[in-house]
Amino acid sequence: MPLVRIDLRQGTTPEYHEAVGQIVYGSMLETLNVPKNDQFQVITEHPRDSFLIFDPSYLGIERSDHCILSRSR
Repeated sequence: MPLVRIDLRQGTTPEYHEAVGQIVYGSMLETLNVPKNDQFQVITEHPRDSFLIFDPSYLGIERSDHCILSRSR
């Protein structure tokens, strides 16, 4: 049972949480071959000033303030 932690910037909607969770789960089904319905996620919001420090263009990849971090165990 993989447990996924998803960290988002504060101010997103429950619908956004659901969409992000489904995308992460779909990716896990496709790439990690997790069993169907093996979806356990913790989604946490953080205030903008304490959320994340990241380079918005590291390796030539442009990132917005809506950068999402996800970790699977």
